[in-house]
Amino acid sequence: MWLGVLALAAGAAAAHPAATPAAATITIAVPRSDAAVPFELAAKHGLFASNGVQVQLMLVASTSQALAAVAGGKAQFGVGDPSSVMVYDVDKPASLQLVSGVTTTRRGFTGLLTATAGIRSAAGIYGKRVGVPELDGLDRLAAQVWLDENGADTNTVTFVQVASSNARRALAKRYVDAVLVEQPELATLSAVPGIRSLGDIENGLLGSEAAATAVFSTSGFLQSTPGHTEAAGLVGALRAAVSYAATHRAESISILSADAGWTHAATATMTPLYSVTLSTFILEQIAESQYAYQIASGQPNVAALVWAGAPQSS
Repeated sequence: MWLGVLALAAGAAAAHPAATPAAATITIAVPRSDAAVPFELAAKHGLFASNGVQVQLMLVASTSQALAAVAGGKAQFGVGDPSSVMVYDVDKPASLQLVSGVTTTRRGFTGLLTATAGIRSAAGIYGKRVGVPELDGLDRLAAQVWLDENGADTNTVTFVQVASSNARRALAKRYVDAVLVEQPELATLSAVPGIRSLGDIENGLLGSEAAATAVFSTSGFLQSTPGHTEAAGLVGALRAAVSYAATHRAESISILSADAGWTHAATATMTPLYSVTLSTFILEQIAESQYAYQIASGQPNVAALVWAGAPQSS
């Protein structure tokens, strides 16, 4: 279901007998997560085709894999953590641009868990090892802000990459003292005896409904005529899919359960939130915090980072 190529709807008959050339298929590298739901809905309900784009979805495990697919030419678009895209842009200026938002932050989606008996609060993280899904991601940045605001000193903390799916093993093997975990694993692990939550992390930096994942592409592709057209069609399809998801929660949950592995316990208490809008103000906040916390060696040009055709708010 994930990898099917969508047929482009046939155009109206032209006066010339020659058929209109079919649009090229674009590949989108999408993590297997709640970020994939709008793309699945768009495929299922013909929203890509109705917006003039022909799409193939490539499942990946992380933002870093999506970045590699786009940078390596295996995909024209990727989906992932905008913070990671911004760090990439600092290292390779003007190479990528953000095209659209996908998912938003929301309360209860990301939590900091520990199985270490002596850690009862953020202050207990002093000098410890903390696992995060992406070393340059928004979750890591939000965790640093939250920890420092709640009695820890992240200058003493060592951050290591641990996928949410490996969080339980990392805690059990004492590879980390605490780990940042996203849904659906958060709901599952929070119920395990001996594992406790130190706090809700996602709101520690940006509050609710900031872009948690976004669509990105190379600047070169977007500046080409085909790339600009494909991006505009993709944004139109996502806008329609986001609108559909807002009024068809049960269908979104069904997709999460079947394709992203979300359990009923996770989906029953959470409503997936989606938005195509990118806030330049929030992106500027992220850039400043990344630099302050030495996650990035500099600050990207946010105005140039956001594609001109992207849905934006100031």
